[in-house]
Amino acid sequence: MSLMALRDLLSDNFPQINVIAECTTAGEAEKIIKREQPDLIFLDVELPDKSGVEMLDKMDNVTFDVVFTTSHEKYALHAIRMSAIDFLLKPFGENDLRKALNRFEKKKSNEQLPEKIDGLFKNLSRRINPDKKISIPTSNGLEFIRISQIVRLQADVNYTNLYMSDKRKILVSRTLKQFETLLTPFGFCRIHNSHIINLKFIKSYNKGKGGVVMMDDGSEIDVSRGYKATFLEAIDVD
Repeated sequence: MSLMALRDLLSDNFPQINVIAECTTAGEAEKIIKREQPDLIFLDVELPDKSGVEMLDKMDNVTFDVVFTTSHEKYALHAIRMSAIDFLLKPFGENDLRKALNRFEKKKSNEQLPEKIDGLFKNLSRRINPDKKISIPTSNGLEFIRISQIVRLQADVNYTNLYMSDKRKILVSRTLKQFETLLTPFGFCRIHNSHIINLKFIKSYNKGKGGVVMMDDGSEIDVSRGYKATFLEAIDVD
């Protein structure tokens, strides 16, 4: 969604909102914010010169509320959710904007924003680190594996089988639910009661009641109807 579209949504539907400036870069926004002292800003996660998060983190005195906007960057969206910062997922419409403005009106307090921004930075750093490893308990101790090398996971009662990009299968004494909590921020998606997949290893998806996912390792996995909506959102399919 463009700046013009957001401006038109605000001017056509929310006359109580006075738009004092529109900026296309973080550097420009910083200058305007210091001069105008706004009550609320709509801030894109990714700007041409730096991220919106970085801009806020470097500001000495945050005296305004923030609504982040983001599109298909699932890692950023999850990090924002985890940090309890308000956001709008592009493309958004009048109803979405109204809900965000209603929340702003009810809250009108930015006392916790610096702490939330700090938490968002930690969540984003955790998510985008391609070399992050997790520890897997083995009979001899622990094995450390790269998250990026896990293709998919399959439940086996109270155990979980991890299928790796090097064709290994690792049986781990953890439940699939435990892995779901751990791996969702890293681009993994639960598509069935028994299956979690790494979205970057999807080869194709065949639609149906739930559908079937073909993975790069040749496996075919059913998408259950209960998880279909979450899966389609994760891969940006309507």
